[in-house]
Amino acid sequence: MNHPSVRYLFRAFFLIVTIVTFFSSELMAQDFKVFNSDEFSFSMKYPGSWFKNDQPKGSYYVVFTAPDLSDNVRPRINVAAHKPVKDPMSAYLNDFRKGIADLQKEKQEVKIIDEGEFKSDSPGSYFFFIRTYEVNLKAWLDIVIVYYKNDQTLVRVSCIAPSSQMEKFHQNFNEVLLSMRFVAAPGSATSQPQQSGAPASVQTQSPQAQPKVLQGQAQPGVPSGLRQDQDTSGTSPASPQAKPTGPRGPARDIEKPATGLVN
Repeated sequence: MNHPSVRYLFRAFFLIVTIVTFFSSELMAQDFKVFNSDEFSFSMKYPGSWFKNDQPKGSYYVVFTAPDLSDNVRPRINVAAHKPVKDPMSAYLNDFRKGIADLQKEKQEVKIIDEGEFKSDSPGSYFFFIRTYEVNLKAWLDIVIVYYKNDQTLVRVSCIAPSSQMEKFHQNFNEVLLSMRFVAAPGSATSQPQQSGAPASVQTQSPQAQPKVLQGQAQPGVPSGLRQDQDTSGTSPASPQAKPTGPRGPARDIEKPATGLVN
């Protein structure tokens, strides 16, 4: 004869498993919308439940934000776009590395965890995976940044989430980053994001056209979450282990060509 409390415990257990499975499947089956830019001739997907702000303050062109907080942080996707840019991609990547090095000299908690080629339809696309401590939020953030360049148009997409939750957002961020498409010139074929999650191209911000940085505003060339005016006098908790739980660099296995970010 089973004791009533035992039956209740089993029922509660199966209820919890059902709820977790449901929400996991909902996250995996995230619907996406498509953002089209006539000004910079590109299109990209973004999570359908996220908010779109195509007139953000600061240097960003469009910003997508999650509807809910995760560990007191609202995950977001920042998009910066510039044209015309005449320098090669390497010039903007070096500017980014220098920006990170300058922040480190100022004793800010930030480092590049990984970087490398981002396999996509746009040759030369490049990614950075950085980790930083956000003093105001008292939280570690993981930021995946991909630079796309097409002719003289440069686009930088930054995907931001708390380090403790990056694994949760990894698949959706990867879907977004792989969806980037540059639209061909008038009279030629155009390319739209594919629902299958095929790769995309990468660009960054032109230092010649960088706007003035205001207090509390994201710096051009430096991922959101990093502020020159941060107060770093306080002690921050220990950084998560150097080996991140979120997105990695592109797969480099010979038998499996790199495509996007993989675990």
